[in-house]
Amino acid sequence: MLRLTENGIDDIVKSTKRCTEDLHWKILQLQQMHFNEAIVYLSKNVEMLQTPLIVDHNKFLVGYHSENIRQFAPRYYRMSSIFLHQYKRQG
Repeated sequence: MLRLTENGIDDIVKSTKRCTEDLHWKILQLQQMHFNEAIVYLSKNVEMLQTPLIVDHNKFLVGYHSENIRQFAPRYYRMSSIFLHQYKRQG
């Protein structure tokens, strides 16, 4: 999963701007750790991760982005959804 990110662990961890003091402290601790140490720490403190984390073979989405999340739906679903939306607008 991390190989699909641009900034590694920083891309999957919650922002320190909008979190509790305890979570803020944990994130600061995480930023000081070596990679393997950070992975173990994250596995024990999953509340630090942004949600949802959606991973496909070559696609990765962190957080909820209504426009981008559609790429993970099967093509037939996306096409039927587009058709249904257009049908409702016309009628």
